Amino acid sequence: MPKPDPAQQGLNTQNSEGAGNVLSGRDTHIREFHNHIPGQKPLEPPKRLTYGLSTSAHEGFIGRADLLKQLMKELKPGKRAVILPARAIHADGGVGKTSLAAHLGWLLFEKEVFDYVLFLGAATRESLESEISRLCERDNLNLPSQAAKEQEPRYREVLAFLKAQETARRTLLILDGADEKPSREFVHELRKELPSCAFLITSRHADWGKGIDGFPLDLFSEPEALAFLRDRLSSLTASDKTLSGVAQALDHLPLGLEIAASYIRDAHLTPAAWLAEWQQTPSATLSHHNPDHLEYPLSLARVWDQSVARLPGRARALLHILAWIAPRPAALSLKPFEVLEGWPQLRGDLDLLSKASLIRWEADPSQVLVHRLLQTCMRAAFSTEERQASLTACLNILKATLPDPDWSQEGWQTWTLLSPHLQTIIAATEHPEFQPIETSLTYVLNQFALWLRNRAQHAEAEPLQRRALKIDEASQGPDHPTVAIRLNNLAQVLQATNRANEAEQLMRRALKIDEALYGPTHTTVAVDLNNLATLLYATNRLGEAERLMRRSLKIVETSYGPDHFDVARDLNNLAQLLQDTNRPAEAEPLHHRALKIVEATFGPDHPRVAISLNNLAQLLQATNRLREAEEPMRRALKIDEASYGPDHPEVAVTLNNLAQLLKDMNRPGEAKEPMRRTVDIFVRFTAQTGHEHPHLRAALDNYFTLLLESGQTEGNALQSLVSALMEGGMSHEQIENVLPGEASSP
Repeated sequence: MPKPDPAQQGLNTQNSEGAGNVLSGRDTHIREFHNHIPGQKPLEPPKRLTYGLSTSAHEGFIGRADLLKQLMKELKPGKRAVILPARAIHADGGVGKTSLAAHLGWLLFEKEVFDYVLFLGAATRESLESEISRLCERDNLNLPSQAAKEQEPRYREVLAFLKAQETARRTLLILDGADEKPSREFVHELRKELPSCAFLITSRHADWGKGIDGFPLDLFSEPEALAFLRDRLSSLTASDKTLSGVAQALDHLPLGLEIAASYIRDAHLTPAAWLAEWQQTPSATLSHHNPDHLEYPLSLARVWDQSVARLPGRARALLHILAWIAPRPAALSLKPFEVLEGWPQLRGDLDLLSKASLIRWEADPSQVLVHRLLQTCMRAAFSTEERQASLTACLNILKATLPDPDWSQEGWQTWTLLSPHLQTIIAATEHPEFQPIETSLTYVLNQFALWLRNRAQHAEAEPLQRRALKIDEASQGPDHPTVAIRLNNLAQVLQATNRANEAEQLMRRALKIDEALYGPTHTTVAVDLNNLATLLYATNRLGEAERLMRRSLKIVETSYGPDHFDVARDLNNLAQLLQDTNRPAEAEPLHHRALKIVEATFGPDHPRVAISLNNLAQLLQATNRLREAEEPMRRALKIDEASYGPDHPEVAVTLNNLAQLLKDMNRPGEAKEPMRRTVDIFVRFTAQTGHEHPHLRAALDNYFTLLLESGQTEGNALQSLVSALMEGGMSHEQIENVLPGEASSP
């Protein structure tokens, strides 16, 4: 650590944030007290003095303009004020409390707001008392008690000097690193003893109580971080994009940026090369410490050691769990966890972490943020056992928290809040040292994948389902009932992305497992039969599909009674098949019965109600009751849009059906808008997932036919289709492949 530069008024020393050491840079063994020689002038304190202020921190300071302006205004003594202000800057380590306080001290001294700016280490009561005592020395306040051998008279004379009316209002005490309870209590004692001095405190502790207002110090903003890196790496050329990547990787932590800049210079790297190294192996930067460049006494990996070491075991375990959640800007909503049995204790532990500045409450008090670099440091430091234990605990909490993946407004809001954290946690479980067996991982994978599938995010759902299946096959064996569930769920994703052959193999395997385990009339077998029957129906194998549907319906009616929602599911599917095989009279009562069951079970605005309404409307349309069909069709569309959003494939299916109904009612102008929306949704799905949606070609045919019937020429209608496909992101090759057969390529 370099020795600070002395100022004209006294020798400056820099106390490192939270270090607890006083580094004076003075020779403390040689003292000459010429003023005590008889006949010599009495001792006189200097008219102005800075103590402990680092000139390098002052000269190299960047950013914080708004907070500096506010604090300068807050600390400026009022003309008639008897009690001067006391303010505390609070944040965790590495955010720049010490640098900000030192820079502010210099500004207030240079502007002659204060004549005595004294920067004192306050990590412990003993160190602060000792440093106050040293202020009496000749190079500082030059008080008579400097000759005393005991600390107490020196300490008391310094306080007496600072209390004096002609001195107090001219004095700013900067007390750095008052983190522990004993040191905070001593700061309050000093405040009571020196009420006419101004106080500026830096601490990791946020709540200072009455009389000391707190000011949270946040991370650098993006512009501040870029300006800081440009200053520290002035000899290197890098784009704003690269430097922004460096800043984001370090979560805009000032100390992190300082250490990274030092490491980049020492290792002779470019910022881009450092960024690539950090993403692969951050350990080199985390352990870097060059005392010639850095005034901070710790490597980045040890910034939070003090705060973490002070935590009780339960709060530390919670912090380890929070190491795996998504970093800023994805705040963790606490609302889903309020259902946990131990929620009051969990909330108390979060309060402890917040008071230690290890997490931060958002403006919404039900959300918390965890520092990205703190998470990186914890993850890098975890032993194999700590990694396994913390991830396992994290997954167990999720298992107890995750809502049903089927649609409900409140449930899907929870899924949306948890989604970024689930992605981060699941990615962490791919570490080769993590053992997924006997954890809740496959449950979390499956539930998250089901929700993603329900949202038509099939590309994201599929790898999760495949991983869950692989783990359960390895741990449970190939014929376990859990494996059958995984097979069925993966098959649903494959069918939805137009891979019916692969899906069918998985469904038949799941059916075989469950029939062997449960027998042929079990309700679990009915689910398998229904899934397979739906696939057979979609691939035009109607005879086999009907046999399986009737068998499934018989099982659930026998097991659950006639009014269960699983009965409604099978009634809907069978009614659709009967309608498509020209048996509308048999189908209609099944549709009405299914609609009555789901409305009674789920209420009038549930997506399952929309399915029944849609199916009933299509039957009414097929039997030429067009006006009667429009109301349930529009009601189904309203429910789907409210449930899934405007761009979900389920919405597209209903839009297509509404467009066909409007066309049949001789209202082609009204039919264009829902038909174009249908095409747009299926095109985007195909472009985003890489799999052609099963209904895309039918929708294109319908749209093309509608355009022709509306008076467009074949060429213009084809151009409208091509435009829709290109706007949705499909390639020229894909477009050629899906254009309606009757249309030729332009």
